[in-house]
Amino acid sequence: MIRYIYRMRSFSWSVVRRQRWIAVLAPVAVLGLTGCGTSDPHARGLAPSATESNKAEAWEAARFAKLTLPADAHDFQVYNQSRMDRLVLLRFRIDRSARQRFLQGSNLPEPKPDLSAIQLGLGDKLGWHLDELPHLEGIRDPIDPEQETPERQVVIDTSSPSILTVYVAAFNA
Repeated sequence: MIRYIYRMRSFSWSVVRRQRWIAVLAPVAVLGLTGCGTSDPHARGLAPSATESNKAEAWEAARFAKLTLPADAHDFQVYNQSRMDRLVLLRFRIDRSARQRFLQGSNLPEPKPDLSAIQLGLGDKLGWHLDELPHLEGIRDPIDPEQETPERQVVIDTSSPSILTVYVAAFNA
């Protein structure tokens, strides 16, 4: 009988210890797997479409990039990274008729045909496959210390006859 009680006692302590470890490690594992505290969609395990943000975030990103978004801009996707330097990735769609207004309002030079201006790999964070676009225009606008503008790299997807998809990478170095 004493042997039976001793076995039960030691068994129950091992179960309790195991439950304590699970209770301690489970929240840590969940936070690690979800990428808590990061805006990187891949670290959070989210598909690129899940990074769609509200207009306020998009307008803030556009303000950093010194862009003037047309009123009809829609379907925003934003990525912000602030470490020593700030990186903003922004994607939005506009009507083809708003193209010139966007370029002039943002003080951007005329785009060059077939120039994939955004550095390779930057758009991968959001699932952008800029190297696969059949028709595009690109702009590389370097940092202007006098006007305190960040470097802006813009790619405009001109594949659709009515809607343009604009991809922007802006950063200060």
